[in-house]
Amino acid sequence: MVSLGCQTKPKSLSDYPDITNIFEAYEIDDLEKIIDSFNKSICKSENLKGTDVLECYEHYFTRMQKAVETGRLEFQLPYAEQEKLMKELDIRSFYEVWGNLRTWKRGSDTLKVVNNKYNGKYIKFLKSFSKENIKVQKYVFSYENIGDISPTMIADIVTNFNEYDIRDERIKLLIAIHYLTLNERNKIHEILNSANNKS
Repeated sequence: MVSLGCQTKPKSLSDYPDITNIFEAYEIDDLEKIIDSFNKSICKSENLKGTDVLECYEHYFTRMQKAVETGRLEFQLPYAEQEKLMKELDIRSFYEVWGNLRTWKRGSDTLKVVNNKYNGKYIKFLKSFSKENIKVQKYVFSYENIGDISPTMIADIVTNFNEYDIRDERIKLLIAIHYLTLNERNKIHEILNSANNKS
């Protein structure tokens, strides 16, 4: 699925001008935490600890493609670890990536569904990156037309995973933020469904 050619790719987000021209150093550190956390989560979900991260992505998306066939798409990303990650991020970094889409009150709890912040630095980065990457260009086009992550965007990453160059840290960032956003929403829907079933 992922072809490994002789061409070398930068190993860190800070090696990419479209990252360093948009984000501050502390924000880049947080973006790298996001990638690292996501990488660990998918390796763990596929029982591949200590394995090359590219192999983890291969296994993860192979499983996800099979899940699409059954109609049951499970991200298998531990929410407690994601919640811990979100709390570790600088609040300024968080709000350059995510904004609140909708808020619900459930008793003493406030539930917030997040979405990529339309005027944040992350979307600005994706627009810049889209000038050199057709998959990112299509992702940004869909996002701008819908204003949210659409079912088409979800399906494209799963079914056409092999068209995303996972050796590129910027692609890993896109995939990590994409799935963390969806995982956050799934957790909120789970809480809401649980509360509605108790009513």
